[in-house]
Amino acid sequence: MVAAFCEVARIIKKRLSASTALVAVNILLALQKFNQELIMELIDDSNGEYIFTEAYLDDLYKEIKKIKQSGGERKIVDEKLKEFNLHQGDY
Repeated sequence: MVAAFCEVARIIKKRLSASTALVAVNILLALQKFNQELIMELIDDSNGEYIFTEAYLDDLYKEIKKIKQSGGERKIVDEKLKEFNLHQGDY
């Protein structure tokens, strides 16, 4: 399941150029929620596999910060990125 999550995140990263920052950050938050609610509850993470999913989420976060934004969109995206940071590592 972790490998599938990472593959989906990799594909999303490849397609970020076709998305606005607002759409991308909403996808990031959905992935984060999926990671926290389903993956962490469905797998025995005693082996530390969450490190891989967190790395992919961090990578997406960095790529989204690079996307150019319009003035009105910037504030919303920044708030959502703060929300991502606030819930990072919640399990």
